Amino acid sequence: MIQLKLKTSLCGDNFAHARGDEVDWHDDADAVRLIDAGHANPLNDAAKAAYKHAKKEFADRKPAPVKPHPAGRPKPNATPETPPTADPRDNATPVAELDLDDTTIKTLVEAGLTTVGQVTAHPDLTQLNGVGKATATKILQAAASA
Repeated sequence: MIQLKLKTSLCGDNFAHARGDEVDWHDDADAVRLIDAGHANPLNDAAKAAYKHAKKEFADRKPAPVKPHPAGRPKPNATPETPPTADPRDNATPVAELDLDDTTIKTLVEAGLTTVGQVTAHPDLTQLNGVGKATATKILQAAASA
C-alpha cells in the first residue's frame, strides 16, 4: 500500500477521489503507474520509499498479453459493409451522348464541361452563358439518366 496525494480527480466503479485527496492506494503497481503518469505524488517519505521499492519490483513485469476473442470481435463503431454507390461525378460519359439539343451541348463543351461527371459536379449551371433555370434542370435530368 502506497499513500498518495492526487494531482487529478479519479473515479472508478467503487470510488471517487478529488484533486488533492490523500489516499491509501492498495495496488502498488497501480500506484506506480499513477505516479509515473503524473496523476499523483507519494504523500510522505515512507510512501516515497514504498514507491521506489515497488518501481524496482514491477520494472521487469510485462503486461499480460491480450488474447483474441475466439469468435472474433467487430471493429469499434463498425457498420455493415454496403456496396459503394456510384458517384455521378465519376461518370465519364461524353455530354454529346446526352439527350440534349446541339446548342446546349455546344454551350457545355465551350464551358469545359465535356463529361457527365463534370456537369453534375458544376456548382451552378445557370452561370453558364445562355443557360437559364429551365435549361439547367433539363441538363441535370439528362445527366442523371446517363
